[in-house]
Amino acid sequence: MRQKGFAVFSLLLVVAIIAIVGFVVYQNTQLRSSILELKNTVANNNKLPATNTPKPTATNLATPTASPSPTPSPKSFEEEEILMRKTLAGFEMYIGASNTAGALSFFTPPKSTSAKERYENIRSKNLPYGLKSWSFVVDYSQKLAVEEVKGGYRVRVNECRTNGTCLILFFDLIRDLGAENGFLVDRYYTSQYAYQNNLGEEIKYQGFGF
Repeated sequence: MRQKGFAVFSLLLVVAIIAIVGFVVYQNTQLRSSILELKNTVANNNKLPATNTPKPTATNLATPTASPSPTPSPKSFEEEEILMRKTLAGFEMYIGASNTAGALSFFTPPKSTSAKERYENIRSKNLPYGLKSWSFVVDYSQKLAVEEVKGGYRVRVNECRTNGTCLILFFDLIRDLGAENGFLVDRYYTSQYAYQNNLGEEIKYQGFGF
């Protein structure tokens, strides 16, 4: 009887141990599941919002900016000297024909109101003289004798007119891509104004003598 009771007790003890072990395993499984779920929740909360980066398309690709046209390389003095001679010769051709309007077409357009008025006043008249002779002023190498000015050169011409006057005329020739020979006359004056360029464009036509 005593042995039977001991066997029953042992059986109950084994069942109890199995139950305890099963409970512990179950709780451990639940705990791991909870920890994993918590980690996933935290990871999802910490994720940066996905950026909507549009894929490049033909409409949103940047249009390449056209590169500016290269600045033309400056011509050598020898090349420019030829062009200046042509400019002066064309100008003197109109002076010889007493064609004031034609001669003024070699000038840069006047800007101030007073210069525009003076321009129109002179352009509407024929010159009161023609040319007896004219010549370039050259240096020892027979090139145009020049002084550099902003954007071009100051050159000189000897001019003898039919009214009996002979004088030296000064021309400030300025580079201009729109001009037939690459230069326009910015200033035109007699020797009395040769170094008084601060007098402004109002005197740029006084060399005509009106």
